[in-house]
Amino acid sequence: MTIDLTWATAETIATNLDHARSVLDDTAGSAPAGVDAGEASALVTALIARVSESAAGLSEGLAAASGKVRDSATSLLDADLAARDSFGSPFGPGAR
Repeated sequence: MTIDLTWATAETIATNLDHARSVLDDTAGSAPAGVDAGEASALVTALIARVSESAAGLSEGLAAASGKVRDSATSLLDADLAARDSFGSPFGPGAR
């Protein structure tokens, strides 16, 4: 199995993760301030709080994932450049 990761591919992945986080964060204010569910009001309020906490955790995870994708791509590309440069060139430093 071969994986071809270019900076553009990694940036697309990271951008999509950032976008997903942004969309999720945009829903933060949409939770109702109060719930009128009769005898189940306390339960429904607790469920809404749990969903909000989970969404916050997911948002943090998406941010971390996009950062890791960018960091990994940078490390991989730096290693590729170092490997390429270690072979040198018969035409002198920096020649391609």
